[in-house]
Amino acid sequence: MVRFLQAQGFAVARIRGSHHVMEKQSARTTVPVHGSEILKIGSFEEHAHNGLASACALCGGF
Repeated sequence: MVRFLQAQGFAVARIRGSHHVMEKQSARTTVPVHGSEILKIGSFEEHAHNGLASACALCGGF
């Protein structure tokens, strides 16, 4: 998810523990990063719902 958001123009603003705070202009979101674990669909949908470049369409319609 971090790489996807970076491709959409977001940058890592800070990291606290396993949470990466990503910002793009006035938009901000927090992404949990736990090694190679797969991000749960609910977390993915939350980021997509927040208007982050229609993530579901770009990643194959999850």
